[in-house]
Amino acid sequence: MKNYLKLIGAGVFIYIFFAHFTPYVAQFVPAWQYYVNVCNDRNLEPGALYYSDLPIIYESEAANREAVIEAYGSVTGFMPVNDKK
Repeated sequence: MKNYLKLIGAGVFIYIFFAHFTPYVAQFVPAWQYYVNVCNDRNLEPGALYYSDLPIIYESEAANREAVIEAYGSVTGFMPVNDKK
């Protein structure tokens, strides 16, 4: 029972820390303010972990793929394949 209370207490602490304390502290840190302002200007969610649906991410991945194919002949570097569309 004691271990369950520790687990619940740790969960509550983590929730309070990330959901309430961190945003409060972030308003006093210039780097975080800049990050949030840039995200707001570009209509991005600052808390998102992955931005795989953004066009710039797809374009970057396509450019990286083309560079690897040009350098090595294929994406894997083992067999020549035509990955270009």
